[in-house]
Amino acid sequence: MAFDFIFGELFHTLLPFDYESFFNSPTDLKVGTTDLKTGQTVFFDKANLDGDFTAVRASSSLPFVSNIVSYHGHELLDGGCATPIPIERSIFDGNEFNVIVLTRDSSYRKSPRPEFPRAVLRVKYGDYPNFVNTMQIRAEVYNNELEVCRRQEMEGKAVIVRPSRPIVTGRYEKNPEVLKAIYEMGMSDCERKLSEIRGIIARA
Repeated sequence: MAFDFIFGELFHTLLPFDYESFFNSPTDLKVGTTDLKTGQTVFFDKANLDGDFTAVRASSSLPFVSNIVSYHGHELLDGGCATPIPIERSIFDGNEFNVIVLTRDSSYRKSPRPEFPRAVLRVKYGDYPNFVNTMQIRAEVYNNELEVCRRQEMEGKAVIVRPSRPIVTGRYEKNPEVLKAIYEMGMSDCERKLSEIRGIIARA
């Protein structure tokens, strides 16, 4: 996934990141990761980030296609493995109102069938049985979190930005035209929600 380039040359040389503005900003940030040993989500805030943003790298590391990231005593992969939509964490942190960005249209629900068979997961992650178990229930967790999002939206406590139509593409899509079309749809869908977003921010 060219992470060495993204978090190395790109981040530090080609498009240098403004660390001073980032760390001095009063805006909070939480980076979600999945601890393979426990199978649970681990969140890192700005105070826990290093200069290479290793936690962000871990949060972007998908199972099977990315290396396990070691950080602060944890063995980590993508936070979406354990917590696909971290709305409940946001509520727990005291955020009464939320803007939620989803990558699936309103009709989507995950199939109860696991994305990866247990036997396949054990081949790659046999040393992490808790992580294997987490991946087996990921669909149930996702659909439950989606229901929380729906209830929050109905109660006027959340604005959900989601694709206006189903996205037909693979997880590892490389066709730039397909990706551009998805990007442009996302921009358009977000623009249609701007007044609602402004309204909920004003109430927060």
